[in-house]
Amino acid sequence: MKKDEKKQRQMSLIDFMERFDTVEKCTEDLFVRRFGENGEKFVCPKCGNTHFYKINGRLLAQCKGCRHQVSMIVGTVMENSKLEIRKWYLAIHLMTTHKGGMSSAALQREISVTYKTAWYVHKRLAEAMKTADSKYFLDGLVAVDEAFFTGRDGEAGKRGRGTNKTRVIVALSLTKNNKPKYLKMKVVRDFKAKTLAKFAAENIQKCAKLQTDGFKT
Repeated sequence: MKKDEKKQRQMSLIDFMERFDTVEKCTEDLFVRRFGENGEKFVCPKCGNTHFYKINGRLLAQCKGCRHQVSMIVGTVMENSKLEIRKWYLAIHLMTTHKGGMSSAALQREISVTYKTAWYVHKRLAEAMKTADSKYFLDGLVAVDEAFFTGRDGEAGKRGRGTNKTRVIVALSLTKNNKPKYLKMKVVRDFKAKTLAKFAAENIQKCAKLQTDGFKT
């Protein structure tokens, strides 16, 4: 996790609103993230020129060489959306900091849009978060253990007929002070060494130190 991303996740709602309370502030932040503090990352996709100027009031940067306009939102969750950037930023903040998760209906109320728009935003952000999570590898000291999610296996109206146990591998990266840092879980068929090895290869950095005291194979 990058330092600025960690800071963003820990930001309170009040701090967020003070920092991103206008379209202009959100636009400037997006510009820096896409093209760098002073635009040093800008490269025209058409002619390769690195010189540009901003188009005021629009999410565009125009190449000084061929005058090709480059959109700041292309390649982001906001691409092809007419929703203003300020509401996108608020939606991102709410969905990435809300511990209990946020439904489309709740998002609708918070950013003042129609349910259709809220559903669209929610879907895009959920997919982006899932993709980002799949690319993140646990590092440092990682505690790996087995867990079970238990549910009743009886027919409707019949109790006490046993349970189904879903096997889950749980991996938690820890700080130097043994405090939780990042968690990953995966439903598996068994807890064999081969299954654990596959999970580790897909989710844990090779240089990480594994702690598997409670894992039984």
